[in-house]
Amino acid sequence: MKQKYEKAIIYYKKAIKLDDNNAPAYYNLGNAYFMMSEFRYALENYNKALQLNPESAECHYNIASAYLDNGDTEKSLYHFKKSLENDPNNPEIHLNIANLLEQKGEKSDAYESFKQALNLNDNSAKALEGLKRLSDFEEEKISR
Repeated sequence: MKQKYEKAIIYYKKAIKLDDNNAPAYYNLGNAYFMMSEFRYALENYNKALQLNPESAECHYNIASAYLDNGDTEKSLYHFKKSLENDPNNPEIHLNIANLLEQKGEKSDAYESFKQALNLNDNSAKALEGLKRLSDFEEEKISR
């Protein structure tokens, strides 16, 4: 599989040489690096794609994922939220935001994000699990 991504990197770099304003080539080059766990290079290319296409929800999402894999939850959360601005009906984005908010201890906001994820995908086991984990917190908050 690694060879496949190495080959893709070569081709995307060639495409960029032909047109250095080719946002999809930078984005896909970032994806190839991401799949090889080369997060620094993935981020570099995602950011270039984002400069060329600032409204790209997918680009923000992948930047967020790369930061998350690097353990930078603040930058990850920022980019998931930017992704959500351009793709508000994507339950996966809501789910990722909910998980990060829960990790930060922002339980009330996390609960709302899990609810939104479930509203958009009523078969989301992960959203249900999150709501279940946080339901005691919400009940306690209501009873105060």
